[in-house]
Amino acid sequence: MSRALAVTMTAALSVGALAACSDDDDSSNGSSDGDTRTVTDARGEVEIPADPERVAAFDNRIFQVLANWDIDLVSAPVTLIPDEITKYHEDEDIRDTGSHREPNLEELVAAEPDLIITGYRYSSQYDEMEKLLPDTPIIDLSFGQDSEGESNQPLEETLKEITTLIGEIFEKEDEAEDLIEDFDEAKDRAAAAYNSDETVMGLLTSGGDINYSAPSTGRSVGPVFDMLDLTP
Repeated sequence: MSRALAVTMTAALSVGALAACSDDDDSSNGSSDGDTRTVTDARGEVEIPADPERVAAFDNRIFQVLANWDIDLVSAPVTLIPDEITKYHEDEDIRDTGSHREPNLEELVAAEPDLIITGYRYSSQYDEMEKLLPDTPIIDLSFGQDSEGESNQPLEETLKEITTLIGEIFEKEDEAEDLIEDFDEAKDRAAAAYNSDETVMGLLTSGGDINYSAPSTGRSVGPVFDMLDLTP
């Protein structure tokens, strides 16, 4: 793979995986009613605070964007947040719920959030969060997933829906639109730099191990094959 392609693919992945947004027009789905607003998540309409102040977030596709927008959190799975997102690792007041496999949701309850944003692997904890905090609105970012948790739409569309909604929640619609423009430009650069005669293998590293990521279906890297029309 050429250096140009490697660089542009990295740009596309970094923008896309951390959050892209949609190119929807400025007429958002939200409506306002006094101190609350109504937005639409993966499950339907949700009434949220007009200006959420105690946010708990659990979808690790959005942490970089939230940090860039200087959104403070009261609870999050800090141990799962990449080290380079220093804003949340340096904030000792964030109550860490740990891994989605065995989360300590008592930390979430103790944080007293006024808004919970969940999704991706942590979406499995939605029902328990609702049970523990029945009066706290929960946003579910599980767009593009069927009832079994499998993806049923291109990753690109899912990422755009996620960041569109995040932009709406925090009144950062313009910033979200800028993200989609950056994402599309990076994707176009990568596609232009790629020679389809070159074959590509998707790899993931975790805990010192290198694993194969299958085209289309493989975690993280797999959907990029479809996004850029790469030759496996």
